[in-house]
Amino acid sequence: MLPGKLTTFNANHNRLKTKGVKANAFKKLRQLVNLFLGDNELEAVPVIPESVRIIHLQNNNITDVTSDTFCNGNNTYYVRPNLMEVRLDGNPVLLSKSPDSFTCLNSLPVGKYR
Repeated sequence: MLPGKLTTFNANHNRLKTKGVKANAFKKLRQLVNLFLGDNELEAVPVIPESVRIIHLQNNNITDVTSDTFCNGNNTYYVRPNLMEVRLDGNPVLLSKSPDSFTCLNSLPVGKYR
């Protein structure tokens, strides 16, 4: 269990797999601002608290991003104002497959993509 007042969580380079991270592991961390999960073996994006401003997921095995990953499904009025930086580069995901996945973000994911 992670402390509720946690503001930064850095688990880069830890060979984390999606099966080893509970789907809602970060959901209750309402003060979490920076979430660094780069250079692991994650196949999916975990649930991200609304408070997160920066999330790094580069160099994992993420293959799919849906409209529920960062946004609120089909709710086109939903905006995620805090999330300013998303890194998904180095994953086998094709971002163009799900263009609606980023409509709630203020900026598009940064990095180099196929």
